[in-house]
Amino acid sequence: MKFNLLITLFTALAFAGHAQDSTLKKEIMGKYKFPAGSVVEEVNVSEESGMLTMSSAVGTSALEQVKGDTFNIISFNGIAVFKRNDLRKV
Repeated sequence: MKFNLLITLFTALAFAGHAQDSTLKKEIMGKYKFPAGSVVEEVNVSEESGMLTMSSAVGTSALEQVKGDTFNIISFNGIAVFKRNDLRKV
């Protein structure tokens, strides 16, 4: 009985974590424009094979979540921090 409860709990937590990841991905995906003189003028954040990716004129990289709205830009050894407004929108 305890084993079945434990399996059910782990399954529920796995699905809850996946739902949160999906929501975060949807919130972050989109086109971002940067001020004139920036390294890149714009980037597009999308999902490819279940992972968030960031593409621009200089190339494409997978994004790896560090914590919250902070991500490692794998291919460029950088960090992306997505800012939210007062309504918690990216």
